[in-house]
Amino acid sequence: MPTPSITASSGATGVLKQWTIRAPPYTFLDGINNSGVIQGQIYDAGFVAEGFTATSGGLFNIVNYPGPLMTAIVGINDRGDLCGSYWQTFGINTAFVAFRREGR
Repeated sequence: MPTPSITASSGATGVLKQWTIRAPPYTFLDGINNSGVIQGQIYDAGFVAEGFTATSGGLFNIVNYPGPLMTAIVGINDRGDLCGSYWQTFGINTAFVAFRREGR
């Protein structure tokens, strides 16, 4: 089976970028900022989510809010700040914003 990949276009440059992600069965791309950083979710076979970011240079980061059952990243701005939600139990979720630290 071929490795799945994601192709996205940055609004600022209009350049298509492709990322190859060795991920669980379901991968969703939700956004891309003008620096070309994409964000989304990966889900395992039980449909438990982890958020991620990926750069055109191949840097792939899993983003999980500490402790909860699931984390979903649903937006990214041009600074690299993320917004999303996490579930402590199914049916109860809480929104969060994660601010990018300078130099990271």
